[in-house]
Amino acid sequence: MVERHRSVTPVELMRDGTEALARLIDLLPDLRGAMLVGRKAERAGAALRDRGLAVFASCHPSPNNRAAAFARWRAIPSEWARIAGIMGDAP
Repeated sequence: MVERHRSVTPVELMRDGTEALARLIDLLPDLRGAMLVGRKAERAGAALRDRGLAVFASCHPSPNNRAAAFARWRAIPSEWARIAGIMGDAP
């Protein structure tokens, strides 16, 4: 018999992703912030802010974004460098 798999629903994806994210954050006691790359990742922003983390967002570096929003895509490395400078290496 062939086993059939169903697609994960958006609600399941959000619920399971949120639970996994919470477990991951618990493993990182010195975590101070997170860079959310892309619109889907940005959905986690509220949960991260609720945990007291600094939250930054960036355009996803996909070929689709390069084609649709070249200026934003081209700015990604400098945006990430800017955030790295804000967060620094010191706790």
